[in-house]
Amino acid sequence: MLLCSVFLIVLFYFIRTVYLSTSRELKRLEAISRSPVYSHLTESLHGLETIRVFEKNTQQKQTFERFIDNNTAVFYLYISIATTFRFWLSLFCSFYVTLVTASCFWGAKIYGGNLGLIITQATNLAEQINWGMIQWSEFENEMTSVERLIQYKNIEPEEDTAKDKTWPSLTSIEFKNVSLRYKEDIPPALDNLSFAIAPKEKVRIVGRTGAGKTSIISALFRLVKFEGTILVGGVNINDLSLDSVRSKISIIPQEPVLFSGTVRQNLDPFGRFTDGELWTVLGDLELKEFVTEFPGGLEGAILERGANLSVGQRQLFYLARALLRRNDILVLDEATANLDYKTDSLVQGTLKNKLVDCTVVIIAHRLYTIMDCDKVLVMEAGRTSEFGHPFKLLQNEKGALHDLVSKLGPNMAKHLKEIAEKNYFKRHESSHL
Repeated sequence: MLLCSVFLIVLFYFIRTVYLSTSRELKRLEAISRSPVYSHLTESLHGLETIRVFEKNTQQKQTFERFIDNNTAVFYLYISIATTFRFWLSLFCSFYVTLVTASCFWGAKIYGGNLGLIITQATNLAEQINWGMIQWSEFENEMTSVERLIQYKNIEPEEDTAKDKTWPSLTSIEFKNVSLRYKEDIPPALDNLSFAIAPKEKVRIVGRTGAGKTSIISALFRLVKFEGTILVGGVNINDLSLDSVRSKISIIPQEPVLFSGTVRQNLDPFGRFTDGELWTVLGDLELKEFVTEFPGGLEGAILERGANLSVGQRQLFYLARALLRRNDILVLDEATANLDYKTDSLVQGTLKNKLVDCTVVIIAHRLYTIMDCDKVLVMEAGRTSEFGHPFKLLQNEKGALHDLVSKLGPNMAKHLKEIAEKNYFKRHESSHL
């Protein structure tokens, strides 16, 4: 029985080695092909209204079925090879019991009770070895999940080689020959870009899709590596810590981020402000009445991603969070793209009245919102096409901004030029006085 057991264990180990070389890779492929299924399902649930409005139900269904087919194909192969592995183990276990039983008749005579004991013990031993091999193999396969976790754990953190962690008192921003490329084999998103923003200036950035507007924000927050120099208050941002750069510059993205929790936690996640300050900001953004009637008030529950708030309300909550921090530099990345005219006007008015002493950089998507700013940066292919006051830029009939405004129609173009002219002479008179 011992001799047969040694032979069985060696044979099982060989079968397991052959099995694992395939099953482990199939398990990795199954996990990789399962991720798109979950991602697509989540995206479809969040964008259900858009899918139905544009009648893309069939397209989304076909895409989901393709992801499911890919995952099911790999999973079916994994189940098939696992079943085959267990079949061969069970088959060799049967041979083992048969061999042990037959060997009892080849030697000396054995009493019937001893024979029954041998057969029982051989069967139990075979089942235990079989179960052990299966669990050992499953353990190896499931460790692929640990591999994926270790890959995330071993991601190199951002390098923070800051020498000076003191934030500058001035709020000017200057780009000097900044170039940014997301991949080596694609054209640069920013190509030798240079411009300067004085302290307290309100600057709008405009340009067609792919002009590099959002890449300016990525470089300013040091989200990607870039070539050239970016100065804030005359200090190179590479000499400032990442914590300083990302905490001293407020940003309002196009897609507002709210977390599941209370109203207070979303407005003041670190508990730095009093109730009076929170209510004051809410009143400035016409959210005070809404929060007052909200179940629980400041302690009312906000669902994940702000599901129980409208898009406009989520954006106003995000703006309130930025106003509370009172940073001297504020960046808006098409923050009002999803807002109606009334809410957009409220946001623009708040930026004009509450952020007088703040340097504001806005990636604009509506041309009528840029005519009352201090300067407009028109971008094209990652470079500065024009930079100056909108009234001055509109005087150049061959300029990029004039071309963009002209495409809105003669009436709208005339109206925008009047706003720019009025704003220009108003600022000029104020400066002269």
